[in-house]
Amino acid sequence: MPSKIIALSPPRLYVSIALISTLAASIASFTLVMLGWATVSLLSFGIVSTTLFSFLLTLNFSWKNGESKDDFLKRGPLRTAIATSFTVAYLLLLALSTNAQLSVSLNNGWLSNFHLVYLFVIGFYFVTASVERVVDIVKGKSSLFGS
Repeated sequence: MPSKIIALSPPRLYVSIALISTLAASIASFTLVMLGWATVSLLSFGIVSTTLFSFLLTLNFSWKNGESKDDFLKRGPLRTAIATSFTVAYLLLLALSTNAQLSVSLNNGWLSNFHLVYLFVIGFYFVTASVERVVDIVKGKSSLFGS
């Protein structure tokens, strides 16, 4: 029986390679942290690679087969991917700040204003999604109940 070869388009192939590499980097860095080799740069690398992984994964799942780049950008999944990656980063920082040995704190240093950045990103996400929905309703393209 001949085996099926799954052909990926170049953008899908690049995203798949990036997904695998960021996942491997995240697992490797947090494994080293769990083994007790925690440094600030290793924690930063783990947080950034995990955040990038969530960004790429969200984009990958929201891209429909055969969809053009313009149609993809009109639907707004990029905004969703940005909000998802900031949420993952915020939750990782909150989780890591509970461990006193790692000395991660959201109250001082450059992370002290991350609360505000996160609030603005999530606020921008919900406000623009709501405005787009209201514009669609006013234009008669849809109703409040999705029909």
